[in-house]
Amino acid sequence: MFMMKGLVIFGLLGLFAQARGCEITILSVDHTFGAIYVGKYFNFDRTKIRDLGPGKELKFLAYNPRTSLIGEVVVWGQPNGGSLGDAHGRFNNRNVAPKPRQWRVGDKFVPIDDSYCAKEKCESCRIPVLSVDHKFGASFVGQYFNFDRKLVNGLAVGQELKFLAYNPRTSLIGEVVIWGQSNGGSVGDAHGRFNHKNVAPQPGQWKTGDVFVPVDGSFCARVPRKTCEISILSVDHAFGPSHTGQYFNFDRQHVHNLGAGQTLKFLAYNLRTSKIGEVVVWGNSNGGSIGDSHGRFNSKKVAPAPGQWKTGDKLVPVDASVCKQV
Repeated sequence: MFMMKGLVIFGLLGLFAQARGCEITILSVDHTFGAIYVGKYFNFDRTKIRDLGPGKELKFLAYNPRTSLIGEVVVWGQPNGGSLGDAHGRFNNRNVAPKPRQWRVGDKFVPIDDSYCAKEKCESCRIPVLSVDHKFGASFVGQYFNFDRKLVNGLAVGQELKFLAYNPRTSLIGEVVIWGQSNGGSVGDAHGRFNHKNVAPQPGQWKTGDVFVPVDGSFCARVPRKTCEISILSVDHAFGPSHTGQYFNFDRQHVHNLGAGQTLKFLAYNLRTSKIGEVVVWGNSNGGSIGDSHGRFNSKKVAPAPGQWKTGDKLVPVDASVCKQV
């Protein structure tokens, strides 16, 4: 029986990996029954589930990507005391029994049958944070974040918008306020912060390389946003060991218009370290042991230094048009 159950779950996970539905964000996990029930129930935005009206109940198979638990969930169209979100749910004793601490704020639950999903609400964007400095000075670093204005629907120069969003790195979720101007942040033409509803703005909340994710995906501009992650294949260099990790080598076919011997410059970041700045890349290997092209940071925002890059790191251009999909 255990083996058969495992095979069924394995098959479901394989199906899930091929066609992932919408990912519905857990907004709170507290409950009217008190502390011993924390994480047994989850609260979410009712508009993410098709036909889940106030007081209505639905049951369907769903999955938690963080824990890999998959089973029937039951959801109800009212909050039942959870502090954030207008609907709640739990596992329903089919394959998984509901228990405390199964769910965390920022988790996802993913219906296997995506016909349950109101997709226009579920397909949220992940908006990169490009800088966290501010004209108010060092004591405000990380309280405000800067980003690319075109990634938010209807955010014009000088305009203000407010909506629920979260930071996946910290699991902080609350209302954010954003403005369509940079306000002194060094990279990015718009800025924002948390807005005292559920989370008060504080220094250090945001780091360069974070993302902020609107809970309501309709705030996301439908622009080509397929980010590429260019794999770093080697970090040795013709200049010798003292330059290891200052330069990186990669496969030229992943970058548009980078011919043999050509030079390009663009804003990019290292996914591992969250360092973001202008990089310069050249269409030749220059002695790196693997990869037909090489590059480094270019002293705009980040100065090149040994040890900045490791084999297996990812170089992520902020402007995805730099990337060639192969």
